[in-house]
Amino acid sequence: MTHLRPTRRSLLLGGAATLGAAAASPLLAAPASANTGSISVVTANIRYRLPWEQWATDLGRAAYGAHLLAVNEAFRYPNELAYWAALNGWHLYQPTGPGSTNALLARASMFDPVGQGNAHQWGDEGSTKPYPTYNTFAIWREKLTGLTITHLNVHLQRGIEKGGHPGGRFHDDRVAGAQAQIDQALKMATYALGGSEVVLSGDLNIDYVKDSRVKDPSFPFMAWEHGGTRRGPELRSCYSTFGVEPGGTHGASGKRRYIDYIYEYARTRSKRKLAMRGYQFVDLLYSDHDAVLAQFAIDTNGGLKDGSRA
Repeated sequence: MTHLRPTRRSLLLGGAATLGAAAASPLLAAPASANTGSISVVTANIRYRLPWEQWATDLGRAAYGAHLLAVNEAFRYPNELAYWAALNGWHLYQPTGPGSTNALLARASMFDPVGQGNAHQWGDEGSTKPYPTYNTFAIWREKLTGLTITHLNVHLQRGIEKGGHPGGRFHDDRVAGAQAQIDQALKMATYALGGSEVVLSGDLNIDYVKDSRVKDPSFPFMAWEHGGTRRGPELRSCYSTFGVEPGGTHGASGKRRYIDYIYEYARTRSKRKLAMRGYQFVDLLYSDHDAVLAQFAIDTNGGLKDGSRA
């Protein structure tokens, strides 16, 4: 699997001096009919300590080819992000105040906003060390097919996993808080499944490779994916569906971790209107993370096959 490396032209999207640049062309082909289509979803943790010019450059790289975009560590630049989104043709949901860490965006040419919400899970909302954590969601309706999609954006605290086991170097209750947040996110996703298709993404700070080996019941591989048994309906990550490709999303060379995820909530086949078809990594220039892009097929009649068998 190759990494997506946007062209110089695409870097204008999000560049501080060129905020008026036109949005890049979608990565996937246009839908063939009003019942079928395709979209791409990107999740990106863009390091909050970056100056705006660098943060915006990585935002542009993440947005290249995306139709739905989730961003973590967005709390430092709410005004700039709102301006960028309006200028470049994106709907934006970013909660205000302490809960502004997660942002969700959708291309205005393709989606209409339906609803949104933000659930505080762990940490003092008035604190910055450590920052509190939230599960944030936005509901979008795809214009051509009419399909409603709930996009849930999750960011778990760092220092919660060691070798695939719960634990770390911090002496506070962040591990228990992360476990509660994992449970809350699953409940939110399952509830949303009653009225929409569901995509979940974000920086979980849990390495997929180690989690899938250790299989701790409180971590995502077991809690969300039932250990990869595919008994469904269930959340399924890009890594479980298509395998772990070289690269990873975070860490030094040779020690890269797979901590940024995109999940689909896979229904039984007869009811399945949204299905993941592949993923790739997106190289970011300045952040300590790389982004993940996943392609999805749409068929409002249902019956879509599992991505790994399509």
